[in-house]
Amino acid sequence: TQGRAGSNTITVYSSRPTIIVTVTLSASGLPPGASASFSPASVVPLSTGSSSACIISTSSSTRPGRYAITVTGSGGGETHTTTFTLIVNPRLV
Repeated sequence: TQGRAGSNTITVYSSRPTIIVTVTLSASGLPPGASASFSPASVVPLSTGSSSACIISTSSSTRPGRYAITVTGSGGGETHTTTFTLIVNPRLV
């Protein structure tokens, strides 16, 4: 909803659990008036997975609609992405 925040859990897995590397997360494709943060901002993936909350905050100026948000994880010389859909609903007055 316009002016509110929501979150999505991002889980990062390691295909090489014997190598320890920090993966930094970022988001792109955000509509104007929206911002993304991660908690934690980086993870050390294990074979069982390490999770981070992707928190998307919108403002009253964020237009309602569907937006493809791409989350990028970078670390150890590799970069991987995943995408989810952000749905912004009109603010109820």
